[in-house]
Amino acid sequence: MLNVDSLTALFEANPGKTTLNIQGKCVACRCNLTVEICPTMDGFGFNGGMLLDKGQQDYVVSCVDCIHAAPAFH
Repeated sequence: MLNVDSLTALFEANPGKTTLNIQGKCVACRCNLTVEICPTMDGFGFNGGMLLDKGQQDYVVSCVDCIHAAPAFH
């Protein structure tokens, strides 16, 4: 998963947004999905999947089914 600094930077790059919707294909099963991210009191909340750090300020998305199928990978 992306770290808090990376997620904060995503919101700073989109001022005024209270929720970010990241669309893509799951890195594992290739299904289309939208990951919704919003700030919470404790950090950030995710709905619909997760953003995973690919390195060098890049990321991929993973769907909920694939996250549950291989939790150690994520």
